[in-house]
Amino acid sequence: EVAGSSWPGPPCTARCLGLSRQLLRFPKGPVKVLVEGRARAKIRAFHQISRTETSSDKSLPMSDDPGARFVYCSGGSHLLSAIITKATQESTLKYAETALFNPMKIEIASWEQDPQGYYFGGNSMYFAPREMAVLGFLYLNNGRINGRQIIPADWVELSLSPTTDLPHPNEWGAFKNYNYAYLWWLGQINNYDMYMGYGYGGQFVVVFPSLNLIVVSVAKNEVDPDTSTIQEWAIFDIIANYVLPSIDN
Repeated sequence: EVAGSSWPGPPCTARCLGLSRQLLRFPKGPVKVLVEGRARAKIRAFHQISRTETSSDKSLPMSDDPGARFVYCSGGSHLLSAIITKATQESTLKYAETALFNPMKIEIASWEQDPQGYYFGGNSMYFAPREMAVLGFLYLNNGRINGRQIIPADWVELSLSPTTDLPHPNEWGAFKNYNYAYLWWLGQINNYDMYMGYGYGGQFVVVFPSLNLIVVSVAKNEVDPDTSTIQEWAIFDIIANYVLPSIDN
């Protein structure tokens, strides 16, 4: 269900909806996760391909059958942006402003587009940190904000449900016991359950429901993968060693 009850234009087809659901979730079983070098390389490849005039995700070869294996890649999220544009007959930016940003009373400074004019579905949105925190607040309040149910509560619950079944314990710095949901990462820091909007280099919206706590971070994003990892782990360490202990105390 797309946020809001209706939109101009034809309804999304069954094929469109099925692809959308597949792009949002992954089957439980053996997976490859974003921390692997291969996944990092795929992210770099996506950025290169999406900036050309003649290439698109639909023309790329499939390494596996859809739903068979998870490799983190922003290309899937970008396809979702194109699907939203097709289904609503308006740009993803316009739809997001109507259904999300305006009701949330936040503004997006800019949002990059690919050569075909589609707004990037998984990256290159520019918000102030305080506005990023509103997204965490929206989810912390089960999709309701400013006296309005912006996102259905059952969608919030579903989108925070794990779609992978990674072997535990696992860890990525201080971020431990993680799994992937519907574009959210689930896991723990200092044994506190949390979910996180995870942006390259350390653009994080981290929500700790039991503490009623939202942590937002920003960092340089035009960095190589190794530097990105250093930045991300440093932010996790700040949360683990300073933010959470201050709450405990």
